[in-house]
Amino acid sequence: MEKLLPQNIEAECGVLGSVIIDPEAIVQVADFLSAEDFYRDAHRTIYEVILQLYEEHEPADFITICDELERHSKLEDVGGASYITSLINQVPTSGNVEYYGRIVERTAILRRLIHAAGQIAAIAYEEADADVALDKAEQLIFAIGQRHSRSDFSHLRDLLSEYMHKLEQLHEHRGNIVGVPTGFADLDRLTGGLQKSDLIVLASRPGIGKCLTAGTLIDDPETGARWTIEEYVLWKLPTVYGISEAGKVRPTSVTAWVDSGMQLCYRVQTRTGRMVEVTGHHPFLTIHGWTPLHDLHVGQSIAVPKAVPAFGTAESWSLDIVRLLAYFIAEGGLTYHSPTFTNTDPTIIEDFKQIIATHFPTCALRQERITYTVTQPRNPQLRSYTTKFRENPVTTWLSDLGLMGKLSKEKFFPACVWRWSRRYLAEFLRVLMSCDGSIYSSDKGYPRIEFTVAAPRLAADMHHAFTRFGIITS
Repeated sequence: MEKLLPQNIEAECGVLGSVIIDPEAIVQVADFLSAEDFYRDAHRTIYEVILQLYEEHEPADFITICDELERHSKLEDVGGASYITSLINQVPTSGNVEYYGRIVERTAILRRLIHAAGQIAAIAYEEADADVALDKAEQLIFAIGQRHSRSDFSHLRDLLSEYMHKLEQLHEHRGNIVGVPTGFADLDRLTGGLQKSDLIVLASRPGIGKCLTAGTLIDDPETGARWTIEEYVLWKLPTVYGISEAGKVRPTSVTAWVDSGMQLCYRVQTRTGRMVEVTGHHPFLTIHGWTPLHDLHVGQSIAVPKAVPAFGTAESWSLDIVRLLAYFIAEGGLTYHSPTFTNTDPTIIEDFKQIIATHFPTCALRQERITYTVTQPRNPQLRSYTTKFRENPVTTWLSDLGLMGKLSKEKFFPACVWRWSRRYLAEFLRVLMSCDGSIYSSDKGYPRIEFTVAAPRLAADMHHAFTRFGIITS
């Protein structure tokens, strides 16, 4: 039965090999991956040594790992130095270490769930009180969900003792440089030099940087993906879209990411509906040059990009599935166990039916007036309960995208959409407009094209998608 437990030895080797060839890679997995997550005992031991070296601020390379294992008489137990070398040879780069780590984490969770299921079954047989049994079962599942919570604590007495010693030292050498000199005499006189654990904030004139909230979305010029600024800072992504001297939007290198801490922010909205949250000294481009928000007034014109051509290259899906996703986002009902689609256009309905029949052949469509429900029929010939009532694959697909269970006012573009190529994104938008778009003549006789939805986030996603094609919307 042990061999049947979920595991991925290759991913475990990938994590260890990545960290050995690049000791800094441990930062990407240390927060969520523990030694107990590894299936093979040898891997568990090696990872424990790597974490120990990391916590001691020592590089976890081939030599230090072998030395630490040898000191604890564990080197031969894990396969010797030759096995450590084989781990290095299994990965060409450390760039995928987080991906490998997530695989190891996932299989570990599955193993813990299997073990907890056995314990829950035993509790159900032995515990007469159903409420007590339920509490125990919930505790087991909750423990799995909280398994990766890591906290680094120190005794208060140790911290106070160290800090009091530091204060006494500074007092005895008042006016002298007791830390690292900065080169600025007045600053060194005030601070005594830079001290260990100091947080140094350099304040510069407004306009030298952009102060946006952590949740602000920005485009990755390399992949087309949309990340929050918080994610950009965490992963230290190297390029963003900036504005040239000629006012052109183009990729530019990031000099540094600075966390400005907690500050008062303002929500700025343009007449066309674009919205951003910034600090008061965040600069906007005007006809008079870059101007901080504090110096702007209501009604003043600011520059916004006409086009942000941040297209990705992803085309792993078929265009059929791209259209199906658009159908469910535009006119799908996603709050029931089985998703529904409501439409009256014969061409659209026929396309929808054909996609379901081709890509989800085990599913069936149940029609009620103009609504079509995608169901997973029960197979009475199969004996097992799990095979009789198989999960609806369309439901599973939409759940993986984060859409299942969303009301109309909660819909949005899944993250994968932003990585699509220009051709795929165009097909996606074409279907959305076919379902929820309209065109008519305005009061002045000009054609007016509208896209009407109940979800503010979906409207914002549509707005941004059009911007990638250089289409100005309001």
